[in-house]
Amino acid sequence: MSSPAKKLKTDVFEDESCISGFIHNVSAVRVGVRNGAKYFNALLQVSREEFRHVVVFAMEKRTAFIQAEKNKSPVKLTRIKRRVSNDGGKFDVQCGKSTELLVVTEVGFSFRESPQSAKKTMSEVKAMAARQQVGTIEVKICHVEVASEMVEIMGAKVETQTCYVQDGTGQVKLQLWAGQIGQVLCGHSYRMRNLSTREYLGSVFLTTTRNTEIVETKEVAGASSFVQFEVEEEQVTTYIGSIVRAEIAVSKKCTKCQAWQLEFNSAVKFHRCQRCKLLQKAEYYQCTASGRVAFLQDNNEMDLTVTNSVISCYLEKEGMRHLLIEGQNVEEHLLTVDTWKVQIQRDVVVKIEKVAETAQSEKPEDKEIAGAMAALESEEM
Repeated sequence: MSSPAKKLKTDVFEDESCISGFIHNVSAVRVGVRNGAKYFNALLQVSREEFRHVVVFAMEKRTAFIQAEKNKSPVKLTRIKRRVSNDGGKFDVQCGKSTELLVVTEVGFSFRESPQSAKKTMSEVKAMAARQQVGTIEVKICHVEVASEMVEIMGAKVETQTCYVQDGTGQVKLQLWAGQIGQVLCGHSYRMRNLSTREYLGSVFLTTTRNTEIVETKEVAGASSFVQFEVEEEQVTTYIGSIVRAEIAVSKKCTKCQAWQLEFNSAVKFHRCQRCKLLQKAEYYQCTASGRVAFLQDNNEMDLTVTNSVISCYLEKEGMRHLLIEGQNVEEHLLTVDTWKVQIQRDVVVKIEKVAETAQSEKPEDKEIAGAMAALESEEM
């Protein structure tokens, strides 16, 4: 039999009256991992200082929530449910199909930015606990590591890259994930929204999320006085040779619910997402390719890791992104090209390109004919 404390956390209380306030931080549509239910989140400012978490299970209401957030309009939510929150006696707001969002003239207090949207300095970020949301930062990129790496998350390979950001209060490590890789350049300044904190070996660092926004901006105030920041990295070495073996895996992700597809038949035209259950054309799924190759240079064979950004950048340049539908397509192409130029750091390929084919050397008989023709021309003169 469950204890009273455990039962309290699962109770749902009908609230037929209403709750009023300002809408903040409307999220993208999400899909529950356990039951596949679609929902989105928001914050509701219910007083000058107090904010409540909101979860909405009616997708048709998201446009109204976004509009209320954009207009900073005071609203009243009717026919809601209240769930006991984990935040010490507070409650979260649950909205369903019967919930109504009504714009009202006033709610007795003024609009105020939510704590999650507030701008943070690097010193403030370093003082935060792990797994806290960071609304906005304005920083200068002081270092971007050359090599990225592939890590396995929920059965799929996802790429990550480390960089370092700074403002007038200090520097913090920032972990870029997947789509954010390549969006920042060293020495440039950016406004970033919707990040999260993590902790490793006692140090707090930042990580991007799937809702992170990165926009280049004018140089951060006081950037000229920032402390010089350097990270020692292994040298990038260039080799010319051939790829003699390759193993490339292609992972597929639903662009609707962001779920990785653990099973995917590339030979069929359509595929049903294993989470949101929507049937889609196979080419509409986002492809991520990574793996390893055996690179032969002057009879020296090297086992190298190839990341998604390197493969995608090469295929985009060559107009061959269609190969990403299946890993073997990429493998066969890598083995077909005779000569490659690769740049390597720590056994990781950071750039790959084909070496232009040179004219074939003349055959011995061709040289003899050319010599005879030259002698004949000399006698005629």
